[in-house]
Amino acid sequence: MIQRLIAFLARHATAVLAIGVLAGLALPSWSAVARPALGPAVWLLLVVAVIRVDWPQIRAHLRRRALLGAAMVWMLVGAPLAMWAVLGNTALAPGLVTAMVLMAGSSPINSAPALALLLGLDGALSLLLLFVATVVMPMILPFIALYVLGLELAVTPWEWMARLGLFIATALVAGGAVRWAVGRARLKRWADGFDLFVVFLLLLFAIAIMDGVGARLAAQPAFVLGTVALAFGGYTALLVAGGLLFQPWGRVMGLTVGFTNANRNMGVMLAVLPAGADPDIALFFALGQLPMYIMPAILAPLFRRMVRHRHPGEPLA
Repeated sequence: MIQRLIAFLARHATAVLAIGVLAGLALPSWSAVARPALGPAVWLLLVVAVIRVDWPQIRAHLRRRALLGAAMVWMLVGAPLAMWAVLGNTALAPGLVTAMVLMAGSSPINSAPALALLLGLDGALSLLLLFVATVVMPMILPFIALYVLGLELAVTPWEWMARLGLFIATALVAGGAVRWAVGRARLKRWADGFDLFVVFLLLLFAIAIMDGVGARLAAQPAFVLGTVALAFGGYTALLVAGGLLFQPWGRVMGLTVGFTNANRNMGVMLAVLPAGADPDIALFFALGQLPMYIMPAILAPLFRRMVRHRHPGEPLA
């Protein structure tokens, strides 16, 4: 029974999460109740990701040092600087500019490797990018955002680095401790239970992150709809830029980096956002979930066709 439920949820995961987002918008009392669970849900998703990491795949891709190094420099340094270069002198609300720069410099979402596999891309490479970026990001993004770009977040670079670092480091340690205590055999047996728990956490996250969005939509419909358009535009820009930059490594590698580059973990950013931060940042982070839920379904046929019809002799990697 539980396996059928998990299989159903896996097939319809995007729809389930979209329902969570719509529930948070339509039932603001639900999102208000769920909001305190937002940080713990994001933390637990990181813990489960560490528990379920396929270490042989990680080790296999560590040999591609040039690709990994270039991808990390682009994702954690180049992308936020490029986003700032494009948006920094525009008439956009400062909170939205800050949110888009932070999005461009965050680590990928935990579900990026699984989604990459469904699209016919290299899930193992996406997993490695996720893991390395998650570990390294707290040491880079606070200084780029607050020191280099001078974004206003009501927090010092050192304080924000400590918040991010502690949040992620404790999740890594907790996940590693569970892996060690439980053992590989039991982890395999409990895989379905972990998958069901992840779906529950994602649904909770989707509801909680919509807290306050319904009220903003009622009060400022044009601003909110414009923010949705920005979220889709930012997603598309990161997808295309990453794909083109890493095309020399082969079509599949380029598409994988581009897709992973577009799907950023704004939940982690929101979980450590200072209380005095501009509310437009939280609004963008909430609405920024929409393209990550919707675009994979749109991209799937295109990506599969592109992977299937590579030029003769074109490498996979």
